[in-house]
Amino acid sequence: RGVSLEQLDRLNDAFVSTGWIRERCDEFNQEHEELISFKKVFALEPNLYALDKFVIVPVTTPATDSGEGGGEENGDEDSSSQLDPRYSIQAELLQRAQLPQATHKSSYSELVNPNGVRVDVFV
Repeated sequence: RGVSLEQLDRLNDAFVSTGWIRERCDEFNQEHEELISFKKVFALEPNLYALDKFVIVPVTTPATDSGEGGGEENGDEDSSSQLDPRYSIQAELLQRAQLPQATHKSSYSELVNPNGVRVDVFV
């Protein structure tokens, strides 16, 4: 499976350039300030880790899989790793990123390219 540069650009346009991912990180860091200060949880920055937590996991997990509308444990040890329902993604951003609704748990590349995609470079 793969993704195109255009698909990555759409993620950037919808979630990074708009400041949406920065806002989610700031909210998370403020809510978990004490745990962060005790080094129980890492502070989030607008990077690929945050995109995974707030965008990729929710959009690749059907609402019926998590019981609360998307998201699941990311392998972190504490409950703060669960996606808070407040971090749901607005339909406008999903449309801007051209993200379809997941019908089953999948990878991001399978979600956006269910029939695969031809790539010139593999990283």
